Amino acid sequence: MNAAARVVMALSMRDHVKPALKQLHWLPVEQRFPYKLCLLMHYIHTGQAPQYLSNCVSTISSSRNRYRLRSCDTADYILLRTCTKFGERGFHYSGPAACNTLPSDLHDITNVFITNVFKKQLKTVLFDCVY
Repeated sequence: MNAAARVVMALSMRDHVKPALKQLHWLPVEQRFPYKLCLLMHYIHTGQAPQYLSNCVSTISSSRNRYRLRSCDTADYILLRTCTKFGERGFHYSGPAACNTLPSDLHDITNVFITNVFKKQLKTVLFDCVY
C-alpha cells in the first residue's frame, strides 16, 4: 500500500508516506479489517446479509434475560465469551466487538438504501482514529 501511494503521488523512497496516505484518504491495512467487519455487521443489521451470518450474532435487546437493563435500548450486540485469544478472531466475537465500538449515530443508519452513506461515515470515523 505504501508503494502504491509512492507511485500515485510520485514520491521518492526517502519521502514519508503517511502524509500521502492522508491526502489520498486511504485507510491503513490495519483499519481495513474493522471496516469490513463493521460493513458486514451493518448488512446484518439491515437484513441484507446471508442467514448464516445473521445466526452468528444477536443483539442485546433480543436477549430474554436482559430486558430490564438500560443497555437493551441500544443497538449493541452481545459479545460471546471466549476461552482463548484465538477465539476472539472468529466472526461471532470480532464482528460485534468492532460494531459496538462505533458511535451511536452510525448504529442508527438502518435504511437499506443509504448504505453508501454508512460506508462514507464509517471510513471517516476510522480515518479520524488513525490520523
